[in-house]
Amino acid sequence: MKNLSLAAFAATMLISASASAHISVASGPGFANVSQKITFGITHGCNGADTLKIKVSIPAGVTGVRALYSDFGKPSVEKDASNNVTAVTWQKADADLQAEDIGFYELTIRARLPNAPFSRLQFNVEQTCRTAAGVVEVTHWDQPPGATTGEPAPLVTVVPARQPGWNKYVLPANIAAADVPMYFGDALIAWRGAAAYSSNANTVAQITATPGVTMLGGDLAANDEIWVRY
Repeated sequence: MKNLSLAAFAATMLISASASAHISVASGPGFANVSQKITFGITHGCNGADTLKIKVSIPAGVTGVRALYSDFGKPSVEKDASNNVTAVTWQKADADLQAEDIGFYELTIRARLPNAPFSRLQFNVEQTCRTAAGVVEVTHWDQPPGATTGEPAPLVTVVPARQPGWNKYVLPANIAAADVPMYFGDALIAWRGAAAYSSNANTVAQITATPGVTMLGGDLAANDEIWVRY
């Protein structure tokens, strides 16, 4: 029985991680070395004021950035000397600014993530709000996980590319036990040796009832060979 579903548990972790953030990655995990859409969810504005402008800084290694038009209108970009996009900004027309904070917004880029599976990319965001009276407030979402001050930056979890059926991965670095569901969140099953893990109660029952199979626990180590079925 090589069947492990980490999907439900991972989804719970991802929702929990972003539930308290006002700006999060609404598109979920991204695939390593693949061009894809990355969508940022703007949950609300600033102390009752509507969001006027969003600037997303592009981390190193993210290439081929193309910005999508949105409710904020057409985007603008900043580039470095090598013509790589380093930031994307969306700004509303003054006439579109709401008198109060009533909107949820989604802003999207298309980009190629680096070939760095089992990592997380931090996208720093600058949010500018303005009240109907013209008072401007700027919030910087630029703090890494675990920071005790400031506001948390949106993170893209980079997962390995896969194909339907069985996939074999050799881990490039250690993965904490708490992060295993984050990276194998949509798998049907994943194994290391004779150990398996699932958040699905039915799968857990099968794992525990199978002779010679144990539940996967503890950290994963660099160079561990993981078999994953999608």
